Amino acid sequence: MVNNFALLPTLLTACATIGPLAPFTTDGCSLFPDGSFISNTSWCHCCVAHDLVYWRGGTAEARLLADRELKACVQKAADNPVVAQSMYAGVRLGGGGSVRGASVSRQTATTFMPE
Repeated sequence: MVNNFALLPTLLTACATIGPLAPFTTDGCSLFPDGSFISNTSWCHCCVAHDLVYWRGGTAEARLLADRELKACVQKAADNPVVAQSMYAGVRLGGGGSVRGASVSRQTATTFMPE
């Protein structure tokens, strides 16, 4: 049987190396419009929620779920599948993790990791 206390220093050290949590900031939908130029429809709240998930970081599965939730939120807000699909394609191609692709401040050592 493995001594669980032997792992304690390793676990404590690993947690200590993550670093402080950077403040959350967002610019809305980054390189995509925050809403319709034709009507008063806005989907910026969808982007802020998505940015918050990216800021926290997580697994590749969490990123995919966040991107799908963004698409669903934009689809509901815009009532336009083309707008929702375009935004989804953009975050899948350009939003690849917590270091590149989005303009929010994130935890210094947290990224979307493959499972």
